[in-house]
Amino acid sequence: MNPIRIISLNTWKCDGDYPHRIKWMAQELQSLNPGIIGLQECFASEEGKVNTLEFLSQELGMNFHFLPGRKKMRLFNDKWVESDSGLGILTTFPILESREWELPPHPEDPDRKVLDLEISIPNSLNIRILNTHLTHLSKPSLFKKSQFDYLGKILSAYPENPSLILGDFNTEITSIDFHEFLHKNQLRDTDPSDIGLESRNTLLEAQLQGKNIAVDYILSKGFPPGSFRNSCIVLNKADPMFKVYPSDHFGVMTELYS
Repeated sequence: MNPIRIISLNTWKCDGDYPHRIKWMAQELQSLNPGIIGLQECFASEEGKVNTLEFLSQELGMNFHFLPGRKKMRLFNDKWVESDSGLGILTTFPILESREWELPPHPEDPDRKVLDLEISIPNSLNIRILNTHLTHLSKPSLFKKSQFDYLGKILSAYPENPSLILGDFNTEITSIDFHEFLHKNQLRDTDPSDIGLESRNTLLEAQLQGKNIAVDYILSKGFPPGSFRNSCIVLNKADPMFKVYPSDHFGVMTELYS
């Protein structure tokens, strides 16, 4: 069986040159032929005229599930519009069950959530896909830890299937909180080569400054050794015509051999 390509990407809401970069995003994703995509900061205008997830679903021919969140007024095409910055999962495989969870909130950063889907893939047990976007707040540090702890509880609530956690953790993997989260929940970074800690970068701004900062990951639990190969950074090139990147984040991708 051919491997299943899995991608996680923060789509950057409606910021930047949205009309051009969203088309470039779709083109780049299509070229990678993924089976599962976890997306964060999916922009959806209240009146329904613009929806990142629906657009990508149509362009890629994939099923989708959207979890709205972080509703507020945002500037789009020089107008302020009521909108969501939600979580989305695109997949070519059947979605068997969906669950939605709310992470511990903070007055300055409420409405952070987890989208939790059970997906049926060929020649394998059903797998669980959790997609999330943790708080950008670094202080108080106990608040970030509380979100990691709650994510661990969500993971342990349905332990029967192998699980993947995709998302923007707003934390480098070298942090104490991230390390404890991985250890307590028997999670592994799907990049087995560990290219990672010094040279892996998932932020456009960091690249332009000559730095390497990784905050986006695909984590796994319950899969046999050697299930994941060819992990890499993707969607990290500008459109040659309009000079726009797909997002202010780069994507992370891995291949699952089931």
